[in-house]
Amino acid sequence: MKEILQRLETQLALQFPNILPTLNPPATEEQIVSFETAVKQNLPEDIKAAYRWHNGCRRLPGEISGPMPNEAYFLINKGRWLSLDEMLEQWHLQNEIAIGDDYFFTQEDDPDAWSQLVIRPWCWPLAVWLPLAQEYHDAHIYIDLLPGPKGRVGQLVYKALDGALTLIAPSVTDYLSVFTQALERKALHYDREHQQWLGLHEVLQKAKAVM
Repeated sequence: MKEILQRLETQLALQFPNILPTLNPPATEEQIVSFETAVKQNLPEDIKAAYRWHNGCRRLPGEISGPMPNEAYFLINKGRWLSLDEMLEQWHLQNEIAIGDDYFFTQEDDPDAWSQLVIRPWCWPLAVWLPLAQEYHDAHIYIDLLPGPKGRVGQLVYKALDGALTLIAPSVTDYLSVFTQALERKALHYDREHQQWLGLHEVLQKAKAVM
């Protein structure tokens, strides 16, 4: 992970130097432990490594929910990487809203289908879903700490505004590795107007097929 982050920072400095100043300083060990204590969950080691590198992306003056026009955001496509404090804030909010929600599909409904799940249905308990990045008010990228039987702890999942769930990458290490390699090949371009990495979706899809 350390090597990936070093390579990533090198490519950002060479190709997209305006992105680096948008990143917060590194999170301290005390901040990481405090976060884990608050959510009563242990962060995957690669997530902690990413936060030791930078504690998310800074919030802009006047920002309410998603990215603001003409500002570059880093790490997650079309979403702002949240600091640990912001992640905790969103985590509390989602759990307050979701109290009383139930699974619309359970293991008892269809054990065979359940055994093939990569992502569990969106439901309580949401304590195991940590919002890593925010696109809009209710569209987030989550760190999934309770995946389906076919998933991996720490996988990155996108929840769209309509509630649809999509696997982005099996881990933040996989995500950053694919992202870094694509930058090294100069296969990505950043669309400042829409805050998205052009070409990233395609390389992630190809990578998922062989992971």
